[in-house]
Amino acid sequence: MSRTRFTDQVVFVTGGSSGLGAETCRLFIDEGAKVFVTDLEERGIVKLLGPNASYQRCDISDPHDCETAIHACIEKYGRLDVLFNNGARLAPVATVVEHDLALFQQVINTNLCGLFYLCRIAIPQMRKQGKGAIVATASTAGLAGDYGLCSYSAAKAGTVNLIKTMALDHAREGIRINCVCPGYSKCFGTKQRFPWARS
Repeated sequence: MSRTRFTDQVVFVTGGSSGLGAETCRLFIDEGAKVFVTDLEERGIVKLLGPNASYQRCDISDPHDCETAIHACIEKYGRLDVLFNNGARLAPVATVVEHDLALFQQVINTNLCGLFYLCRIAIPQMRKQGKGAIVATASTAGLAGDYGLCSYSAAKAGTVNLIKTMALDHAREGIRINCVCPGYSKCFGTKQRFPWARS
């Protein structure tokens, strides 16, 4: 049976060509949405998702890339209804003492700053439309920390609280802002559906 909760809505997804992002893109397409997929590599996602999907490379740690991609989505589809900030970066397991300084900054820039960069461009468009929804993939590591994941846990804790703050700031504008906090998984079965997806 066809599901149509997102018919004619435009969804922007980061980290969308593999894993949880790819699976979420597929579900949005099944619900009738047009999906603008971004990631560092395309990995054949558009062919698999069909004509209601498009792709643009975007490094979410780069504010210019984020701005360019959001504007490209709006130019292509004329609107932006949902921003799913899913893209993220992990670092090797290490304590604070052992962690590489440059890599720590890269994880923060990707996992936390990327959310900020995207939202500051997406929210004015949603405000203009009178409604919108933003969802970010945080993590259980952002709620309670996780062994050896100091940079990732710090970034995801920041994500949780940035989301809470934005939700308060923009609720009266009709913009719903939430995050999900999954734990460790093997892409929730994505490997079977997309053999090329990362574990």
